[in-house]
Amino acid sequence: MKKIIFAALMVVATLAQANTCTLFSNTSGNNYSCSLPVNTGGQDITTCSFTFNSVYCPSTLFCNLLGNSSSCNVGFQQGSCNTWTCTLNSTCLNYLNNCLGSGNNCSFNLNCWGGWNIGCCQCDYTCGGTPHNSVPDTFTTVLMLGLTLLGLEVSRRKLVPARAQK
Repeated sequence: MKKIIFAALMVVATLAQANTCTLFSNTSGNNYSCSLPVNTGGQDITTCSFTFNSVYCPSTLFCNLLGNSSSCNVGFQQGSCNTWTCTLNSTCLNYLNNCLGSGNNCSFNLNCWGGWNIGCCQCDYTCGGTPHNSVPDTFTTVLMLGLTLLGLEVSRRKLVPARAQK
């Protein structure tokens, strides 16, 4: 039974992939924009957050996603703080996946009137689900086939003694 649970956990681990990337370090200004260096492997992004460290902003700092001709407001921070995290809600996740799926340049934008200084900005995202327009790789296919055959073998062994007693 422990082997079956371990194998099931391995399948789940192959379907979700967590990623972290640093967008910038020690940056200041009034407006900053950069492309998101995300590699989804054709999967949808299921969670995404931006973490800012050592934030100095005398006014309000806005965090936005910018697509081809539109934007999605992720969050804002008023004043300075040690750590600020913007987590994308379902609307922004949908916006981000549509932007990345269409092949458009999807970027991240910071705006603050009055200037700001940020020690580091990190993007954490998780990809999940089945990749679009692709089939499972060899390892996943073999693993799924093995689990299926294992399940059939366990079912067969449970049914054989029941038939023999009749």
